[in-house]
Amino acid sequence: HMQAKIMDTELYVAQFCPQSQRAVIALIESGIEHKVQIFPNNGSRLPRWLYDLSPQGCLPVLKDGNTAVINSDAIEVHLEKSPKIHKLSPAKKKQYAPIMHCKTKLEPLVAQLTDTANEKIFPLLVKLFYHELDALESSIKTPYYLGSTFSWVDIHYWTILQQLPLLEYLHGIQLPSSCPNIRNWMEKCSKRPSCSRASIDTKAYLYWFESLRGRGN
Repeated sequence: HMQAKIMDTELYVAQFCPQSQRAVIALIESGIEHKVQIFPNNGSRLPRWLYDLSPQGCLPVLKDGNTAVINSDAIEVHLEKSPKIHKLSPAKKKQYAPIMHCKTKLEPLVAQLTDTANEKIFPLLVKLFYHELDALESSIKTPYYLGSTFSWVDIHYWTILQQLPLLEYLHGIQLPSSCPNIRNWMEKCSKRPSCSRASIDTKAYLYWFESLRGRGN
């Protein structure tokens, strides 16, 4: 009998989580053979064995041989050791500013827009979000953010903008017709096998969000 092959590299991710999406995309782009296991993102307790890898129960977690790497930022750093992943860093210094902007401005803004505790300031948050889209539209080049090469910057922005269907559902936010660069860029990224694998099913995503709010059908 043939023995089942044991993967040296395994990725444990949370469903509907941008950080987990980033880890999936980066691992696929790295070319490293791996296995992905998805856990529900509904507050339920994770399997006990996973807490041995991630004591706080934080996902994503990358198990690479005997090494456990917790959170998407640390996973990015770890994967940089792979020869193939270096193609995601064509201009390392040029990537730092847009990635930090995405993580400190756009990502928290999207999180605020999905939190009903911010209901009183939703109009202001929506205005700020459209301002961010305008800034991204003027910054982005085609086919990818930095030009001809898919990079970490694309991974960060693409995963956050996968929240657009939820923002439309909650606030009527849509990608304006004045943002053709963003639209073309998102379509280009979505056609990559890595992004396609990490993409979110809109219907399932909205159902999950409503179930968390206690109104799931």
